Amino acid sequence: MPMAQGPVRGLLGDAVRMRPSGGQESPGRTALPHGRPRHPQPFRWTASHRVSAPRHVRIKHRSLPGSERLKPTSALTLMPNLVPLSRDRHAGKGWRRLDSYAFAAHTALVPLVASELPKAAMSLPIAFIRQDEHYVPVAVLGLEPTTNLFVAPDGRWIGAYIPSALRGHPFALAYAQTGEQVLCLDEDSGLLTEAGQGESFFDEKGEPSEGLRQILAFLQQIELGRQHTTRICDLLAQLGLIQPWPIQIRVGQNERRIQGLFRSDESALNQLSDAHFIELRRAGGLPLVYCQLLAMQHIGLLGRLVDLRANAAQTAARTPPPFSFSLEDQDILRFDWD
Repeated sequence: MPMAQGPVRGLLGDAVRMRPSGGQESPGRTALPHGRPRHPQPFRWTASHRVSAPRHVRIKHRSLPGSERLKPTSALTLMPNLVPLSRDRHAGKGWRRLDSYAFAAHTALVPLVASELPKAAMSLPIAFIRQDEHYVPVAVLGLEPTTNLFVAPDGRWIGAYIPSALRGHPFALAYAQTGEQVLCLDEDSGLLTEAGQGESFFDEKGEPSEGLRQILAFLQQIELGRQHTTRICDLLAQLGLIQPWPIQIRVGQNERRIQGLFRSDESALNQLSDAHFIELRRAGGLPLVYCQLLAMQHIGLLGRLVDLRANAAQTAARTPPPFSFSLEDQDILRFDWD
């Protein structure tokens, strides 16, 4: 896929921005799930339970250069204070590299792009959700809409793979009214630093630093991947290859039901005509289908993580030494005692 152009100046003054390649409009953003199921009804992921994807918000209006604040189309719970990065506002400042995933501790669904599915499928359960008339592949990270079982109480990520949508924190891409992409950051992330601390946003000439350019390129690739993934999922829907995925998971001695997720329809895939199968292959859809089917085997891991958290809490209450666990290789749980 073609790369977008580098940072340019324009509408937002000295904001770090770039023009989108291909001039394509983002098909709409998704946000974090919220709410809790009512017992004994099964939890249902619906259009109101949205996934965290802060890169697709839009700037609704302007103010003075360097002080623009984003007005997202829906609530941004992961990055509540997202502002454009600019020389006027952030000259002489810097940031610390991400060292905790506590910000994602209440995020049960995280969007994935097609290129990362082969790695994600080795350790994370993957499903589709329907969002803004499109299907989106997501990592299913919890049984409650506000609980991420892969984030430990101390902020460590205990899984073998970290979704790319989380690795760019506290940075995100947003769209200006002109369609240009603007690099933003969450000023409430706790990672913003003063002069002489952390990594600088700009070099001595006032240009984006090498570290910032790497962040920009990373987020750009995610956005290009998101657009590509949307096109693939649209084709899957057109071919009738996505179906509801009702789930039952054992948690302790009980069965937990989850509704509102979707999966690939393997039977429909096997019945495709040769022409449609070739169309799907050329669009890059086959790896996405196979990876989602492969990742379904990990859904039972969520129930085991719930049990493990409960046991860890009981152990901590009875025993002074702290207890922690990590999931470093697919389904293998590793315990660490201090």
